[in-house]
Amino acid sequence: MNPERALPPSYDINFDRQNFNEPLVRRNLETDLGERFNVVISRAQYYFDEHLLKSPGDTKPFVETIKKGIQERKKYAGEHDRQRELAEFENFNQVQTYLLENQSVISVSPKGPRCSCYQHNYFDLYEKTSGNEVMMTRFSSQMSIEQFTEAVRQINPDFGQGFEVDDIYLLQNPIKANLST
Repeated sequence: MNPERALPPSYDINFDRQNFNEPLVRRNLETDLGERFNVVISRAQYYFDEHLLKSPGDTKPFVETIKKGIQERKKYAGEHDRQRELAEFENFNQVQTYLLENQSVISVSPKGPRCSCYQHNYFDLYEKTSGNEVMMTRFSSQMSIEQFTEAVRQINPDFGQGFEVDDIYLLQNPIKANLST
């Protein structure tokens, strides 16, 4: 991506118009506004339909929504953001697997480099609430990648050993945790 080119808007209204689903549009708007204004906490509900997470009011697995987002971002995302989108896809698949094992999961999403459209820090805590229901709680954060890494190592001391930990690595590697909100 050319660093002098303006970054795309964080919220893509055309995507929601083409893929209209009222609960998803609402969640996309709430998420975008929460990230932009550094809301400390926001929540999203999911439920398992067999081994895939879905959002209430949506018949498709949520991973399909992520795939559509990846396709849309290809139109304007630079190489780094395309890699990050794939990391988000890997992350969500791993989160589903861990939740099926009855683990709570932390997913860290630090801001990307300056040329990235991802300029907000947050982490998500996924918890099974009952049966097949899952609550994701998003926490805004001001931590750097190094601080996120040290925090994760409090849970998993071997995290990132032998690897360059950057925003993509953190996003690709959700953490099993026995934590709750």
